[in-house]
Amino acid sequence: MRRNMSDTKQTKKVLMDQKFIKRYEGLERDYPGITEQIWKFEQMTLPRCIRCGSADTADVQIGVIGITMVIRCATKKAKFIPWGPRPGRFYCNPCHKFFTPGLWYGEIVEDKNNCHTSNSRNRDDSI
Repeated sequence: MRRNMSDTKQTKKVLMDQKFIKRYEGLERDYPGITEQIWKFEQMTLPRCIRCGSADTADVQIGVIGITMVIRCATKKAKFIPWGPRPGRFYCNPCHKFFTPGLWYGEIVEDKNNCHTSNSRNRDDSI
């Protein structure tokens, strides 16, 4: 009997969730709640880079302590800087540049082609 594609995706997601939890359960003893924090970053939908169009971007956070270093090693969707102000709301991993989509209100609107802000205009906040 052939399985439905959505059933296959659901099974794969459950297996990924279990692998994810097992991978970080040792860290959970040292940093309670870290698994949920890493999971939150992994599940984020972030805008594409305004320069190269890459979807490999990260949310910029301020503060570097032990737990943030562990989170950064665990996911590419988080970029931590030691102090503010932020040079941009997001960071492009391939370009190594900070950026903020124009008129950013903190909400990401997705369409079938890419992610963008609701007005599609961009501002360059590179350093």
